[in-house]
Amino acid sequence: MNSIYKKVDNLSRDNRETTFKLIAQQILKDFSKGLFRAQDELAKKCFVSKSTITQFAK
Repeated sequence: MNSIYKKVDNLSRDNRETTFKLIAQQILKDFSKGLFRAQDELAKKCFVSKSTITQFAK
């Protein structure tokens, strides 16, 4: 069984440049610093809409 961290890490290492890859990389950067951003903050930081963050979370 894969952990959530492992799934996000796998998304961040994807070969394609997608919005999900950018979101995953930002989450991992923030996680390593102990930051846990709200959906609005993460959307602004990644230059995507809140609905894209919701899709990523699903």
